[in-house]
Amino acid sequence: MVSRVTVNALCPWPTEAGFQAGAAMEDTKLVDGRTLPGPAVVAKVDRRARHRGVAVGVVGLSNKVPASSARVTPRPVMRRLAHRMQEAGH
Repeated sequence: MVSRVTVNALCPWPTEAGFQAGAAMEDTKLVDGRTLPGPAVVAKVDRRARHRGVAVGVVGLSNKVPASSARVTPRPVMRRLAHRMQEAGH
């Protein structure tokens, strides 16, 4: 049986969509001082990835390294890194 269903994932990382303000995360290391991509940029990356048949679309060059390293980095280490990025930057 042949299926025409395809699946892809999108990793936008922090995106300027109002979530950070609602979650009181504006001063975290993850977003403080960074220019975040807006929804239009994220949608463009998603369309491009789907058009090329890429299984995982990642927004931003600086996010490609962490996204790729998640395949080989032990989960406890990834959890600690994620926790540190979400701490307040002060």
